[in-house]
Amino acid sequence: MPAVQIAFDFDCAEPRRARPPARVGSFLAGIGEAVRARVTGVTRTPTTRASAAAPAESSETSQASPARAHLESALRGALDTPLRLTITDNRRTMISLRKRPDFTEIRLHHMFLTADAATVAALGRYVGGSDRAAGALLGRYIEGHRERIRRRVSRSLHLSTSGIHHDLCGIYADVNTRYFAGQVDAAISWGRSAGGKRRRSRRSIKLGSYCSRDRLIRVHPSLDAEFVPRFFLEYIVYHEMLHHVLPPAIRNGRRLLHDREFKQKERLFDDYALSLRWERENLDRLLGR
Repeated sequence: MPAVQIAFDFDCAEPRRARPPARVGSFLAGIGEAVRARVTGVTRTPTTRASAAAPAESSETSQASPARAHLESALRGALDTPLRLTITDNRRTMISLRKRPDFTEIRLHHMFLTADAATVAALGRYVGGSDRAAGALLGRYIEGHRERIRRRVSRSLHLSTSGIHHDLCGIYADVNTRYFAGQVDAAISWGRSAGGKRRRSRRSIKLGSYCSRDRLIRVHPSLDAEFVPRFFLEYIVYHEMLHHVLPPAIRNGRRLLHDREFKQKERLFDDYALSLRWERENLDRLLGR
């Protein structure tokens, strides 16, 4: 039998509500600082026969309690094999289920010990048959209790915004004001250069990136060149700001970074067509830097 797992990405900061900006419209209303919690899909792995005892539980939840007993009772009623339940303090995987030949192993975040009756019932439906509607309800429950998920320790970041030809701070501030009513609060930096190392000829280049964990936009240092127009850098920064305010969509278990909504918002950039044409005409030049 396969193993089934629901995973939710919580390597991001607590979401804050923001007013809708004037230019982009209502899509910014109520945005999070980074990627909102979404079901990232179902993974299936081969089953192996287990001979070891159930994993040790966290100290917070190892003691028997009426809440745990109620949860175990509800889950046992949805399964056709014995249950081994482990309560965890995981940061990423809130629910995991593995069906073994002789028993079913379920790992749940401790937030479910205080779940309401509807959520417990949804857990039973999900573990019993991977019910999609139940999975959606569980996702909303986890989103509403994200303050109980242990936070990741922030790492220090080295930011560099002053280039030889372009200043990212000025570009960021201008794009933020014009398109997002100043509501975007991500950091920005030039990416790391190759440092003079010899490299084979590149066939592709990633001109910008956004890291939701660090709320950081990075711009490829090859764009810090005199021949690169400011409007194109503004387009790259605008594109990455959209990633900051629009969480990835999930379709059939796949994360879509550039779904239909994203592409519609991207076209709101004033020099969208001009930027795409400039990129096509100068791609070889950028690859050669």
